[in-house]
Order: sequence, then C-alpha cells, then structure tokens
Amino acid sequence: MDNFVEFDGVQKTYDGENLVIKSLDLSIARGEFVTLLGPSGSGKSTALMLLAGFEQPTQGIIRLNGRTLNSVAPFDRNIGLVFQNYALFPHMTVADNISYPLRVRKVGRSEREDRVRKALDLVQLGTFGSRYPKQLSGGQQQRVAVARALVFDPELVLMDEPLGALDKKLREEMQVEIKHIHENLGITMVFVTHDQDEALTMSDRIAVFNDGRVQQVDKPGVLYERPANRFVADFVGETNMIMTTVMAASNETVTLRLATSEVVTAKPAQDLTEQVDAVLSMRPERLTIDLDGLGVNAISGTLVEKIYHGSTIKMVFALQNNENVIAQVRAGNPIAGMEVGTAARLSFNADDARAFVSG
Repeated sequence: MDNFVEFDGVQKTYDGENLVIKSLDLSIARGEFVTLLGPSGSGKSTALMLLAGFEQPTQGIIRLNGRTLNSVAPFDRNIGLVFQNYALFPHMTVADNISYPLRVRKVGRSEREDRVRKALDLVQLGTFGSRYPKQLSGGQQQRVAVARALVFDPELVLMDEPLGALDKKLREEMQVEIKHIHENLGITMVFVTHDQDEALTMSDRIAVFNDGRVQQVDKPGVLYERPANRFVADFVGETNMIMTTVMAASNETVTLRLATSEVVTAKPAQDLTEQVDAVLSMRPERLTIDLDGLGVNAISGTLVEKIYHGSTIKMVFALQNNENVIAQVRAGNPIAGMEVGTAARLSFNADDARAFVSG
C-alpha cells in the first residue's frame, strides 16, 4: 500500500496539558475511502481538521503524496472539503457556488463553465445550475457541496459528518451516491462520522477512534467480525457482553465459565490467561435459539421481551444471573412466535464469539 496520506506520530493539545489526539500513526493509500469513526470527543474530527490545515499538530508530521503539510496553508493543500452545514453562499446560484473554487484559482471562464457542467452532471443536478441554495432540498444542497469539493480536481477530499443533517432515507441514498462517485473518480476520500452503519456501508477501511487513539484500522467486515478490543466490539454494531472467568486459553480457543456456572468456548481477541476475568462478546444475529434445550456451546435464558424492527425482531433473554442477552431473528421465522416466559438455549459457534480482557 502506498502511503498517500500519512499521520506520523501526531499529537494535538489545545491547552498544553490535555491531548485531544494522543498518538496517531495512520496511512491511507491513493484512491482509498477511509472513514474515521468514533464517539464525540474521540479525536476523529480533530484529525480531519489537522489534515485540512485548520489546526496544527502539537507534535508529529502529516504528509500528502510525500509532501509535508505541517507548514502549508489550507488553501495550498489542494484538498476538497465537505461539511455537515453545506457552507453554500446563499446569494450565489448553484453554478456560481460550484465555480467559486475555480475563480479563486483563476481558471478561465470557458474551462470553469465546462468543469461546473461536468460536476453538476456528476451529482445528478445538471439542470439546477441557475437555482439558489434556498430553492433546494437538504439532499440537493449536499450534492452541490460535494460538486464544489470535486470541481477543481483535488488530490484529496475530506468530509466531516456531511450527512448528519439529513433524514434516514435521504442519508442512506446519499451514502450510496457518494460511494459511487468515489468509485467512478478513484479519488482519495477521508470521511468522518459517528454512525457505525454509515461507516460499514461506505468505507474501504475504517479507523476506529476512542480517547484520542486509533483502536483498530481494518476493512469493514474484519472490523465487525474480528474486533481487536472490547471498545471496538461494543461501538461497531450491536453485541452482547457477558462477564466470565477464563478456565483455559490458547492462541486459538478460550474456555470460559459464566456466573451461571455454564461453560462455553470462544476466540480470544487478546492475550488471556487462566483465572482472569474476561468479557464474552456475541453478535445478536449469530445466536441460535434452541427450544429443545440441546444446543451446544450454549447458555440458558428465558424470553422477557420482543422488540419489533420490521424485517427483524430482537428477542431479549434473561440469564439465570439476571444478565440480559439479545438474539436477532428475521420476521417470519417461526421462532419469533415464541411467547414471553419461554425458556430456551442460546447457542453459538465459537468462531463467531470473541473474548476480551475485562476492563
């Protein structure tokens, strides 16, 4: 992988004492779509602002295509930017808004008009050039913001929570559109969001931030199926977390005893030794509900609640020690018809479960 974007030992503090970014080493390849994902205050947006040039690193080096950016002004970085609030000029037409970065760069009128036309077509707004932002829907305004970020052929496009103001349906449509634009142009994109589903849908790779550090960088499928630690497992998607004690451990398998005295096996995500406390993580859709009580690698529970989600139903089971575990089944599955109060065994494949260090 070529290191098109590089964060090398980057730290950032605003007050000289508290590090917002504690240590950031991250490389992004040319043409990649990488999402910086994390909760509020995790450092992801600060990392984007450092890359854009609106903030300066306290320590470390940031490079773009081999060029050190630390002392380069934002307007000299050849980076396109898209923000959540669109930042369109209300007194300018759509075409003029998109043309603005070209005028700043003193591109000739004929070429400007040609590029604006192509950018409008790219975001499916070919006939909207003469309108003003107030005459557009939120989704259309966001498309204009994307077109403006792309019109001057930047080396890199940064997007900071660009879909946060849109409703769910429009947000999902724009996720697909932005991903298609990325695929068609082959441009490098860095996208910031706190929305796990958005990150999983759009990204080539995801960098999960927490407390000023990157917890894991991986492809979406790897991140979801093989989280590196408890935070990633809990933040990326939904999972069950059960306290256990390690009975035996190897590089491939760990045997765990629950507070209910039941024994199960799982994959160790971290180094674990006998008699230490560990957290067992299982995705709800990986659990199989067995009414006959014969499920292996299983725990016993009683159905206490059913939550309808349209295409799926979440079924909440209380364990013998009153911990809750959620299993997910498709609507229409006969097992979804079981009544509250029914006892069952919740079985799972050891390869689908992860054990983490407690705490």
